[in-house]
Order: sequence, then C-alpha cells, then structure tokens
Amino acid sequence: MAFGFGYKPMQNLVLADGEYEFIIQHAQEHTTQNGNIYVEVEVQAKGKPGYNPRIMDFFDIPKLGTYKNDNSLVTQEDIDKWNKQMTSFFDCFGIGRGDFNYASWRGHTGICKVVTKKTGYKGIFPKAPEPSAPLPASVQAATNAFNGTAKKVNNSEEFPEDIPF
Repeated sequence: MAFGFGYKPMQNLVLADGEYEFIIQHAQEHTTQNGNIYVEVEVQAKGKPGYNPRIMDFFDIPKLGTYKNDNSLVTQEDIDKWNKQMTSFFDCFGIGRGDFNYASWRGHTGICKVVTKKTGYKGIFPKAPEPSAPLPASVQAATNAFNGTAKKVNNSEEFPEDIPF
C-alpha cells in the first residue's frame, strides 16, 4: 500500500465568535522547552462535541525582574493583569479563588467568549459573572463580623453585666 492509502477528509468544526457554555474536561501542568510552566485546560462547548477551539492555556504568574518574550522587564502591572485573568477564570467556572488543584476543576462549567485573535486563531476567554449590586450596610457588617474583619469594640464599661467573672 502507498502512503496515505485510505485517507478520508474530515470536517474541521470551528465555533463561530460568540458566547458558549463550556465544561472543563481536563487540566494539566506542562513546562515549555524554555522552562516556563503553564496549565493546559481542555474544555468542551456544551452541545458542540468535537468543535474547536478546545484548549485554554494559562502561563504561571510572571516574576518581577524577569524578562518577557519581547525582552521587556516584568512589571507589577503584568502581575496584576495575571491575577485578574486567573480571578476571572475561577469566577467564571465557579472554582474557589486560588484553588490550583487541577483535578478538582473537571466538570465545572462556565460561560466563555470565543474570539478570533489578530493572528487569525480563535481564543477562549472566560467571562466573569457580572458583579452584583453592593450589599446593604447591615448585611455587609454581618458578613464582616462572620469573616472576623469587624472592628472589635470593648463595651464592657457600658454593659458591666457582660464582664465574665
């Protein structure tokens, strides 16, 4: 038989630009040839099996004093941008902020935007949920107290019966 005997052309299924609900199939850490660490997150658009794009890559947090690909130094702004992107990812998929246990990400769903980049390739971008309206002051005070951030008040002089003895 000759090389390529039996080849059948396959249709390349590509998502149009827009918003889709994605489910995380798998996430795994990798290292580039240059030693840079990144996490490859394989996702699937719900109801669109086999459609591309299906991969989201997140490189590790940049380090101050190191160089970027364009030979410029990493700035605090770069670190803040990375933190914002990861926060959007966690919020989008309902994953606890800072939960880098990749195995626990499997099965989480979120709404993402598929966008054609300047390069012509498609990218998947997490769409963070819209911020809700600010909490009423009384609810915020209760939340702060629950989280241990409420201002401690010593009111034992006003209410001597509260003194434990």
